Amino acid sequence: MFRSKQFIACLCLIAALVFAIGVADEVCLRASDGGRVTLIKGLIGLQQTRNTGAAFGIFSGHKGLAALVSGAALAAMLAFMLLGRMSLPARLGLAAALTGGAYNLVERFSAGGVTDYFELEFMRFPLFNCADVCVCAGLMLFAVCYLLEGRGQRE
Repeated sequence: MFRSKQFIACLCLIAALVFAIGVADEVCLRASDGGRVTLIKGLIGLQQTRNTGAAFGIFSGHKGLAALVSGAALAAMLAFMLLGRMSLPARLGLAAALTGGAYNLVERFSAGGVTDYFELEFMRFPLFNCADVCVCAGLMLFAVCYLLEGRGQRE
């Protein structure tokens, strides 16, 4: 299933979308002169910050360690995706997480940190970006699919 043309095309589409959305978001945010922009009042806004660490600022100030941990996680996801037996939705979830992680890693190396910009207005939560959403949503989809698939094989 992994070598099918449709699956590879789907992976490329996910990667292209994540990178395009990430770049478009950052261009729009830079055009606002770094000020705060409300997208949906009471729900979500944009405010730019630079995260030199990993998720929620862990490893902040240690960008080499953050890059090493990110790279190791990406390599593990790629190996699991290539070698593991799983359904198409599970693979797509893993592909979304892999693409989001790759985007953040590229930005970490090219800009010295990751630009986070989405701000939830209805609760106190760290700022995040499009790639972070792909990582979290992709890993949730993968975990649900993988657990359900494993459950069906045990029964």
